[in-house]
Amino acid sequence: MRVRVGSKLVLMFFVFTLVFVAFQLFAPVFLPPSTIGNLSGSAGIIDNGEKLEQIGLPWRIVYLVGDFMCHQRADRSFFINSNQMPFLQQMHSYLGGAYYWFRCNGFS
Repeated sequence: MRVRVGSKLVLMFFVFTLVFVAFQLFAPVFLPPSTIGNLSGSAGIIDNGEKLEQIGLPWRIVYLVGDFMCHQRADRSFFINSNQMPFLQQMHSYLGGAYYWFRCNGFS
């Protein structure tokens, strides 16, 4: 049975999305409590870079991607371990929906 190139690309995107969502969920858990507070800012720029310099890799990368892609309003974010999540609740639902779509449709 041959695997098509398109199926391999879908699998790679599926795995990347799964790992990225997992890192988003684990980032506030593995940081010390109250390390990341209010990250409210603007989308499309990195405006919390100085706040994120204190955390190590790979968590800094996840928070920097979130800082660039999302405005990270504290009133619309989840807090785990007294740390703000890297993305808003809305972005988590988008990524969770992409994961679900690829799980249901990507391999049929």
